[in-house]
Amino acid sequence: MKLSLETKIAVLITLPLMAFVTLSGFYIWGNWQNYQTSKQTLIITKIFDTTANLVKGLQSERAGVGAILIGSSNLEKAKQQREVLNTTVQEFYSYIEESSLPQEMKNSQKSVAEDLAKIRESTDQDITGEIFESYNQLISRLVQFEVQVARQISLADVQSNLLSINILEQSRESGTRLQSMLLPILLSNAPLSTANVAKMEKLYNGIVGNIENPLLDVSPEVRKSLDDFQQNQDWQMISMIYDAIIAKSAEGQYGLDIEGFNEAMAKAVQLLDGPIDQILTEIRGQVHEVTNKAIQSALIMSILIVISTLSIFVIVRVFTARLSRTLVKIAENLMDNAENVSHAAENMAVTAESLSAATAVQAGSLQQTTSSVEKISATITTNAESGVQAGVLSNSAKSAAQKGENEISKLIEAMGEIAASSKRIEEIVTVIDDIAFHTTLLALN
Repeated sequence: MKLSLETKIAVLITLPLMAFVTLSGFYIWGNWQNYQTSKQTLIITKIFDTTANLVKGLQSERAGVGAILIGSSNLEKAKQQREVLNTTVQEFYSYIEESSLPQEMKNSQKSVAEDLAKIRESTDQDITGEIFESYNQLISRLVQFEVQVARQISLADVQSNLLSINILEQSRESGTRLQSMLLPILLSNAPLSTANVAKMEKLYNGIVGNIENPLLDVSPEVRKSLDDFQQNQDWQMISMIYDAIIAKSAEGQYGLDIEGFNEAMAKAVQLLDGPIDQILTEIRGQVHEVTNKAIQSALIMSILIVISTLSIFVIVRVFTARLSRTLVKIAENLMDNAENVSHAAENMAVTAESLSAATAVQAGSLQQTTSSVEKISATITTNAESGVQAGVLSNSAKSAAQKGENEISKLIEAMGEIAASSKRIEEIVTVIDDIAFHTTLLALN
């Protein structure tokens, strides 16, 4: 089946266009996926950020409980500060519900508000060491949740930065735990057990060790902030107090300024907020950059598709217009040719009529010829039959001739024998004549 010219042109134009649109569709789809990934990353980053704020708020609230314990603050002031943390808790739950985190992860954090309410209820009644431990457990659970949240991000740089924040938060948590542990020790001035000394050493090393952790992947600016933290006078003061407590752990009677220690520790811990905020700012920049690139790429490709489609449309229109003019010329030529063909057809009709008459005459002659041929055929058939009979007679004559030939041969043989006998008789007669002659002679004699 042959394709028309218009079909061929349509195919030649449509196939490249479809291929271009298909490839562009895949490209736009890839950018759309990148956009969705960055969008989801932004939501998860907000969850991480809110969790970090919640951890920071719990650490601050725990420090406030310590301040109440040493008499530098009161319960009413602590209750006023709780409202800010309650707002953070609500944001925490709101972001979690909107996210695509696994349901198991969401369920694991449903009891945060209830656990915090129980801790606060116990704090309002009496401040004991168990309250600090309850804060510690709740904060540890949220810090571990941050690690799980970070692992839900597919962008490697963002994930690495979030894990770095988590490491720094663990350093800050070690500092706040050390603060809450040392306050009762300084108040009591009592000797320390080996277990408490080991715990203090673990917390102190947790601060320094996490800051110097080789897995900490941070920018030079953040690294400088961490170096400044270690050189800060508040941190230097904490290190001196820690060394003094360790030195007198077996005796007690430390003789240290509790309020000065608490204030210095709070300032030192706050210094770690700067690097954490810097990393969060870098993460937001990374996410927005990926999002903007995906949007720009998709927008550029969409514009290219529109421009290409319009260009092809214009080209097709121009080509179609030229083709239309060509087709009109071809149609005019065809009409002229059709008229010529029509005249030729008329001439052919006249010629056909003449041929028809001649054909009729020829048909009559053909009929006569056919009759003659039929007669000749009958004659030939008769001759054929006579030929067959002559053949039969010829065969019979041939047989008779062969028999006659045999008989003549026999006759010739008999005549030969007779001739031989005649010679013998002649010889006998000759002998007889000789005898008769001699007899005659004898008789004469």
